[in-house]
Amino acid sequence: MSQSTSHATAAGHRRIAPGPISEPNSTAAQRPNRLQSRRIGVSVACEACRKRKIRCSGNRPKCLSCIQKSIECHYTSANPTETNSAVLKRKFREAKEKSSDYEEFYEAVQNMPETDSRAIFRLIRRGADIKAVMRQIREGSLLLQLSLVPETRRRYEFPFVTTMPTALLTDNNSYLRSFIYESTFHDENRRQLNLPLNPNSRTGSPQYVYTQPYHSAEIVNTRLSTVDISRWTAVTSDNTLMRTLLHSYFLHEYTSYTIFQKDIFIQALTDGNEQFCSSLLVNALLAEASHCYIGIQYREQFWNPENIGYRFLAEARRLWELQSESTDLPTLQAGVIFNIIYVNNGIDKLGLAYLDRAMKIAEQLQLFQDNSHIQNKTLRHARDFTAWCLYNYQTIMGYYYFKCPAIPYPPMSALPDPDSEPSWYGDFILKYPANNTFTSFYFPHFFHAMSRLKMFLNAIATALFKPENSERVLPAKVKSDLRTQMESWLAYLPVPLRPSNIVFPSQLKLHMEYHSTLFALLQTPIENNGSFASTSIYNTGDNESLQEAISAAMVRLETIARIYYLRHSFEFCDTYLTFYLSTLGFAAMEGLKASTLDHEHFKHLMSTIVLCVKGLYDQGRHVHVASAVYRLLRDRLSPQDLRLLQGYVHWNLSDDNELLIMEHVQSEWPIPVVGREKDPEAATLENLARRYNKMSVNSSRETSEENESETR
Repeated sequence: MSQSTSHATAAGHRRIAPGPISEPNSTAAQRPNRLQSRRIGVSVACEACRKRKIRCSGNRPKCLSCIQKSIECHYTSANPTETNSAVLKRKFREAKEKSSDYEEFYEAVQNMPETDSRAIFRLIRRGADIKAVMRQIREGSLLLQLSLVPETRRRYEFPFVTTMPTALLTDNNSYLRSFIYESTFHDENRRQLNLPLNPNSRTGSPQYVYTQPYHSAEIVNTRLSTVDISRWTAVTSDNTLMRTLLHSYFLHEYTSYTIFQKDIFIQALTDGNEQFCSSLLVNALLAEASHCYIGIQYREQFWNPENIGYRFLAEARRLWELQSESTDLPTLQAGVIFNIIYVNNGIDKLGLAYLDRAMKIAEQLQLFQDNSHIQNKTLRHARDFTAWCLYNYQTIMGYYYFKCPAIPYPPMSALPDPDSEPSWYGDFILKYPANNTFTSFYFPHFFHAMSRLKMFLNAIATALFKPENSERVLPAKVKSDLRTQMESWLAYLPVPLRPSNIVFPSQLKLHMEYHSTLFALLQTPIENNGSFASTSIYNTGDNESLQEAISAAMVRLETIARIYYLRHSFEFCDTYLTFYLSTLGFAAMEGLKASTLDHEHFKHLMSTIVLCVKGLYDQGRHVHVASAVYRLLRDRLSPQDLRLLQGYVHWNLSDDNELLIMEHVQSEWPIPVVGREKDPEAATLENLARRYNKMSVNSSRETSEENESETR
């Protein structure tokens, strides 16, 4: 045996070593599992990590690797869910569109007069991108503005049906007697209705105010055009750009969400007065203003680090963390502006903390108390004006969000008479192209009337949305008194704000808010009367006076919205329009469900839907909330109606067919869909967006399964 073994060893054969001793189960379980410890990858890496071919954490705005190495971190994707292939597709699409725009621009410049080409060059020098320039050229508004004789034709035309719907051409529709309607629409409608103008009700404003779009005007303010804003911010030193942003803000958004006295702020901005201005307030204001300026591309993408609005907001948030404990007017005003930004971007849940902090500052400052004891006139003026601004804004956040307002009573300091004390409000002086004269905006009259209207909204919200009113009903007397007071408000408006004279977007929206509020009030059930229910204004056979009043309110709301579009379009920033366009759009969508619908009625409903979808799409290019509502409204259409929509509204629906990013939709706003009064939580933008995404995923799965079955 030993001989054979030694022989085998000598022959070169190796002995087999004994196997390892098996470990107990408990010990084996403690050994790391390499499959379970596999790292989770990210969809998109930053450019620095891609070049170095190392693993990227995917954190934004800077990944962990770039933070550790202290190098610049840059992502080519617009958001964390956009893959590299999607980035390439998007860039190819953008490059193709830009190439087409440049070719069209080159051809247009070749054929236009020299004076017009110089005007376009000035527009480019002011920072407008190629899309904004081509938009002006295509619609002809720039060329019309440069005309020596004021243009009297309408500039914009309804999509789908170019005429005013017959259902709106009623004898008792006072807005058809307005000067802006006569200056905007065809003469045959006026001859058909025999509606002469009342010359005694005109304001004396020059005719070109009624024949040119508001966005062509400029605010005349020497201090605003020369102020050094760079001292207030570290984001940029480009004063020209920042002045342009502030000009766009005051022109388009200031009147919708007024939160400070314009003249006091601009004077403090110029003088470096930190009692009424601060770096925090300026950066927050510029972040909001970046949504208003049409020359900034992708301004609605508040999450995009490439946007200057993103950088202003990041700087403002940094300063807020350092100064949020301050109890002064600029910090209060900045808190409200933060909330406005988040509301307009569809994430008002995140912005609620800023509004709460602003309300606490107002309480600490006793802002709503009598300020007559304050000796400094400017300080007393700023406090009183800010108190009314905060009251109006929190009323909006209560009424439109189905919540009881935090401040149920107006400030103790009464509003001054706008005729005797116009400087208390601060007016706007406007200059239109090709006109050497100036015109007043009548802001004192507007702010005074708007604040009185907000008092009605506050009273309605306080009564309807208090916790004990779970049925959301009103006592009959309260409802009747509110209706009487509102109708009296309309009847005794000052001359510039009467239905026959309104022309500016803010004035038109003031009347839109009145009629939409009256429409909702009339539909509100009466206490202890469960038989009353709201009905569709498009499908009713009820001839009672109440139903007629409800229908008349909606008719006037739509009439004003259409006049707004014909004269000013929906293209320029006006985020307050989202409330009314969604109301009209979803109401018309509900009307399409009627079992009996004649051709004329169908055309009316579809033209309203197309107009509202277009308006929400245009506003969605400024703020994200309008873009989300546009998607929800558009995708409620049937495939047949959607094809009809594509034929008259010129955008590519396949470009935005991705799911809504839920982290960018955190809004408690109840969208005006049928049944929201009974269950406002289910109708919030956030919940509807979540259901929209779920339906889109299910639809995609069904489509892919159908395609697979067909290939088999």
